[in-house]
Amino acid sequence: MVETPAAFFRMPEIAMAVERNAAMDIGGEDFALENGMEPTEETLLMPKQQMIYAARAAGIMPLGYIASVASFGDLSAFRRMVQRSRQFGFMGASCIHPAQSDIVNEL
Repeated sequence: MVETPAAFFRMPEIAMAVERNAAMDIGGEDFALENGMEPTEETLLMPKQQMIYAARAAGIMPLGYIASVASFGDLSAFRRMVQRSRQFGFMGASCIHPAQSDIVNEL
């Protein structure tokens, strides 16, 4: 899980570091905090796209969401965000609230 600017610039190297690596993710909230920005889809779009490219180049799964995992209060909006994340190439994601699990598993 990439969470710092230094790790961001080493994502391809990290993704290919060992054969045991199976997936890569950007911890959006911590990454945004480290960069002095808010964890929105707009601010996280470019770094998360770069992570997808690094993971795919290494043959591992890009995990996560195009926006913040913390936005789960509106499940309809969360569903749309998960669908959009899939369109960008994410292959799976972790959940921080039980209400997210069924949506992520379905989509």
